[in-house]
Amino acid sequence: MRIQEIALILAFNLLLFAPALQDATGFSYTDESFTVLFCLAALVKSVRRSRAEGSFLLPQERASLILLVTVVCIGLLGNASTHIQTSAAPIFIDVFTCTKFVLMLLSTLVVFEDDVSLLKMVTVEAKLLIMVMAILAAVDLFADIGMGTDPRYGLRASFMFVFPHPTYLCIAAVGLSLVFLVDTRVNKWFIALSLLVVASSLRTKGLAFVAVALFLIVFLGRHRRLTLVHVICAIALAVIIGWDQFVFHYQSGGFAREALTETGISIANQHVPLGTGFATFGSAVTAEPQYYSPLYYAYGLNSVHGLSPDNPSFLSDAFWPTVIGQ
Repeated sequence: MRIQEIALILAFNLLLFAPALQDATGFSYTDESFTVLFCLAALVKSVRRSRAEGSFLLPQERASLILLVTVVCIGLLGNASTHIQTSAAPIFIDVFTCTKFVLMLLSTLVVFEDDVSLLKMVTVEAKLLIMVMAILAAVDLFADIGMGTDPRYGLRASFMFVFPHPTYLCIAAVGLSLVFLVDTRVNKWFIALSLLVVASSLRTKGLAFVAVALFLIVFLGRHRRLTLVHVICAIALAVIIGWDQFVFHYQSGGFAREALTETGISIANQHVPLGTGFATFGSAVTAEPQYYSPLYYAYGLNSVHGLSPDNPSFLSDAFWPTVIGQ
């Protein structure tokens, strides 16, 4: 095994277990650090490719970057037109937060291009991890092994493995299942184990994912052709499973998600088409006392539990209100 491959496997594990590492050490910049490193690695590889083949960027890479830059420019125009957030630091932080996933995706596509040996090593580790998770999830149903949290649906606890919350287990298990999709025939039992691990979290989003995945596996057919009927049925299934949680968070009144969603839509209507800009609404950086957004006072969110200046723990709890509002 080459040193480069060892380093990449280490990076894979650090990113996979970043929430657990953050909870244990307090270091919260694992994904940001690797985004920068992989962007630099992709830049180096692109320069080499340009010298060898005369093409610095492939057409799809160029199109993706142009779209990303366009979105960022629209957001910055929103900052310039509203003057709600005028400090450069939070704007820069939020721009990076909102673009790091796309940058990581594009850079890894360049860095790992045609790297079959690395895929094989990641697949082996993914299988081992899923087996360990599945065994511990089964044990956790009957005994407290320190890997569970609140009971749900009449079961002893929601499984979370080594993560600080079951949601992170869902993300990790779904991510590992994607590795198995490279060869569904060979990996079908590991895909099934991945779905069981996701379900063991007892999170509504996890159960909805498992239900939709099983529905598509059973009814998609041999040709794997997705039709409008499949999409409608999958959406209906997810809505049925998640309806109670939707009512709880969005119909009960006084909850942060409901307040953020309603306010995000109101802000979007008022500031169409450019929005309010980066670091103005719902983004994590606005939870910092020095960057607490004036919009929260303007729309009365400063008095909502979890959104107030002294307790902003739910300010970045929902994704879409941030996108819509900013």
